[in-house]
Amino acid sequence: MTFPIFCAVHLIYGAVIAYLAKPRMMHDGEVLGWPLVATLAPVALVSVPLGAVLTRYNGDWFFQGVDLSSYAVSFERFHLAVLLFVAACATLCTLAGKFFTIAFISRDIAKYGLIPIGLGVLSIILFVAFGFEHVWHPSPGTPLVTHPAGVVSLGIGLCLLAAVLFVRARLSRPPTPQ
Repeated sequence: MTFPIFCAVHLIYGAVIAYLAKPRMMHDGEVLGWPLVATLAPVALVSVPLGAVLTRYNGDWFFQGVDLSSYAVSFERFHLAVLLFVAACATLCTLAGKFFTIAFISRDIAKYGLIPIGLGVLSIILFVAFGFEHVWHPSPGTPLVTHPAGVVSLGIGLCLLAAVLFVRARLSRPPTPQ
């Protein structure tokens, strides 16, 4: 997945988690705590490091043609800044999707909470439609399914899917008294 798709996936992920954790958040009266930990832990522990791998080893494809090697600054410091930028974007997109959705869910206008999901899906469709050849071929002549970037992208998607399934199983209903 390229960087715009990476951000869109995190935006969708944050909104989906907000919908799934709504009963727990409404019962406990808290947005912070376990719902936030369950939202950000997969991003911080798996998605951001895998995004860093995509940036480091296939940056021209990940950033859709931006040549990272042509900058006249010290490469390692520049690259650390780029990795921190990718981490910040993933975290902020996740939080934006989550809190935007929570803002509308808490006011009983849940249909407007679908806006981040719609924007994310629309942006993925547009980036794939207009840059299909670039998205599908991380390196010339190599399709995404046979390239290591495809495995890393699949790892990001599976991690976020596992987090969604965990939240649905553990945090989607209020805790039962013991």
